[in-house]
Amino acid sequence: MKTFIQNYLRGTTIFLFSCFMFFPVFVQAQNEKDADKLMEKGNALAEKGSSDKALEKFNEAYAIYTELKIDNKEVESLHRIAQVYAANMGDWLNAEIWFLKTLSKSEELKDEDRIARVESSLGVIYEKKGNIIKAEEYHKRALEYFESKGNEERCMLVQKNLGMLYLNKSNYILAEQTFNTALATAQRLNNTNEIGRLTYNLGLNTYKKRNWTKANFLTTLG
Repeated sequence: MKTFIQNYLRGTTIFLFSCFMFFPVFVQAQNEKDADKLMEKGNALAEKGSSDKALEKFNEAYAIYTELKIDNKEVESLHRIAQVYAANMGDWLNAEIWFLKTLSKSEELKDEDRIARVESSLGVIYEKKGNIIKAEEYHKRALEYFESKGNEERCMLVQKNLGMLYLNKSNYILAEQTFNTALATAQRLNNTNEIGRLTYNLGLNTYKKRNWTKANFLTTLG
C-alpha cells in the first residue's frame, strides 16, 4: 500500500511538473494564433477601407508578437500599420513614424528586401512632406538594391516614383529619361497598367515643358 501511494504521488508530481513546463508553450502558441487572426481581420478591414478598425487589429497583433518575441511577424505588423497610414489614410506623419520603426526592425533582422521596400515607401512620404533631398536619397537606395537583385518590377515602380519627383522639381529632362527607362521595363513585362500610367506621366512631363502637340498625343495613348 505504501509503495502504491509513493508511486501514485510520484506519478502525480511528474504529471503536474509536465503541465507546468508545457502550459506556457501552449499559451504562447495560442496567443500567436490569436495574433495571426488579428492580422487577417486587419487586412480584410484595410481592403474594405475601414482604416481605423484595421489599425486596431494590427496594433493588437503587434503587441502580442512583440511580447512573444516573434520578430518576423512583429516586423510584418509594423509594416502593415505604416502602409495603412500611408496608402489608406494619407497620414504622412504617422506613416513616417511607423515606416522608420519598420526600417529599424528590418535592419535588426537583416531583411534586405523589406529594407529596400520600406526605403522606397519613405521616398514617397518624404516627397509628400516636401523633403525632396531625403526622398531622392531613399528612392536611390531602394533602386540600387532592386537592380542588384534583378527585380525589374520593383525597379520600374521606384523609377516611376523617381520620375514624378524629378517632374515636381521641374527637372524635365531627368524625369523623361527616368519615365522612359521605367516604361521600357513595363513594356518588357507586358504590364499594361503601368504602361498606361507611365505614358500618361511622360505626357504630363511634356506638357510641363509646354510641348503641347507631343503632350496631347502621349496623354491620349495613356
